[in-house]
Amino acid sequence: MTENEEQYSKIIYIEETGNSIRETINNDENLKIEGLYHFEGLSADDYFDNKVEAIHSECELAKEEKKNVIIVFDNTEFFVELVYLNKLRDAGCKIIVVSRDPWDGIAFDKKIEINRIGNKDDELSLFLSYMDVSGLDKTESEAVDKIIEHYDGHPLLLELIAKAMNSSGNFLVRC
Repeated sequence: MTENEEQYSKIIYIEETGNSIRETINNDENLKIEGLYHFEGLSADDYFDNKVEAIHSECELAKEEKKNVIIVFDNTEFFVELVYLNKLRDAGCKIIVVSRDPWDGIAFDKKIEINRIGNKDDELSLFLSYMDVSGLDKTESEAVDKIIEHYDGHPLLLELIAKAMNSSGNFLVRC
């Protein structure tokens, strides 16, 4: 996404915190829009619609600049209510949904499945290929094994975590 960053006027990153898309969007800690408040008496659907209208306005401004607005839902494990997902799509923004659960039966423009490598040695080799280390002691090896297991050996996640750890210079992590 960073190589195409100039195509986007705004990237909205939302980590799942609710039981639904509506609940997650309505939570102002996830998506705060200046001038919008969930006041008493306003239904959850109406507040969601108000936020979608604000997103739509942002998308229209982006289109004038020949850019896009993208919303990334990360760690999404809630049931998708298509009515709310479609409202966001109809607002004109691009949507990326990251989930460990399969989303069968939902029409996406593009679906990319990233599965674990399957071989522990290959997963470890991939992880270490992004680290500036010559070897691991027992504690470090156990920490890396926990990371690989926790993230199901997904190659992209292993790459990102290893790069982040390497750039921070902080190899030992509490798992």
